[in-house]
Amino acid sequence: MTTVKQLEQAVFDLQKTIRSLMMVVIALFVLTAGYIGYKEFYQSKTVAAQVVADAQQPPAEQFGLLKDYPKLDKNDHIKGDRSAKYLLIEYSDFECPFCKQFHDTAIQFLKEYGSEAALVYRHYPLAQIHSKATDEAIASECVASLGGNEAFWKFAEGLFAVTPSNDGLDQTLLPGLAVSAGVDQAAFENCFNQKETAKVVEDQFKSGVSFGVRGTPGSFLINTKNGKAVSIPGALPYEVFKQALDKIK
Repeated sequence: MTTVKQLEQAVFDLQKTIRSLMMVVIALFVLTAGYIGYKEFYQSKTVAAQVVADAQQPPAEQFGLLKDYPKLDKNDHIKGDRSAKYLLIEYSDFECPFCKQFHDTAIQFLKEYGSEAALVYRHYPLAQIHSKATDEAIASECVASLGGNEAFWKFAEGLFAVTPSNDGLDQTLLPGLAVSAGVDQAAFENCFNQKETAKVVEDQFKSGVSFGVRGTPGSFLINTKNGKAVSIPGALPYEVFKQALDKIK
């Protein structure tokens, strides 16, 4: 015959077993969550490290000539003469610190070569590590759609001037930058809020992928008169950049 004391002991043992099982479940949950978190962290670091490596890699084989490279498009944002001898097509990300650095190199190139040089900006936002870059690219295209090529460049250069890079830009500054570029604020905000130019950004990104761009800046230096072209891997200093230029002369 089962006594009350035995029943109480059985209940106590059952409760103890349940508590032990709960502790095991909690431990498994914590371990699983920790693994997933570590995996995501590791993957994000791997992506970031690859982008940095791509941006800093030295020129391969002293800038081997390319058989396939992007061509100037009628809708491109170009700084300089469309018929210039030397064309630099840059796939870039507004939140990339290397892109901000390389922009100075590109401007130096334009100043030194004058009417012989032109720069094309194409979007390649690295959304995995720069969550704001896509929106900023869309904003720049809204400015372009409202104010044209000159307004785009004013906006782009204003953005590069104020962004700390790596998602550091306060995006409430975007309307002011648009107005400084010469477009109506209300029209800009409507375009931006509706993401009306998102497809332009997406198409340019896909173009970069098709030509082998992996990190930013990913650029191509082209002699439009003889058809020679080389890729520019990352934010090369101007002295090294000129070695690429010599290769296509």
